Amino acid sequence: MSEVRIVATLVASAGQQEAVRHAALQLVEPSRAEAGNVRYDLHQEEGQAATLVFFEIWQSPQALTQHEKSAHFAAFLQAIEGRCASVEITRLRQIA
Repeated sequence: MSEVRIVATLVASAGQQEAVRHAALQLVEPSRAEAGNVRYDLHQEEGQAATLVFFEIWQSPQALTQHEKSAHFAAFLQAIEGRCASVEITRLRQIA
């Protein structure tokens, strides 16, 4: 089974940057502790405080599915609901 790589980009709405950043930071450690997690990093775009980027690697599609069903992921989704101008999820396949 091949690893799953995710890049998730969130742009906080005006006035919501701190709330979105706080929720994102709360998601990192429990996600890293999950079975099947290889990497779970949170970045902020330089010069764009409202833009946060998660870079994730999961051992398998099943591991990602379990993450998406976790209580901490559900809490994160609830915390950012209505607070983001955009959310883009990109699933990557390594080719080299």
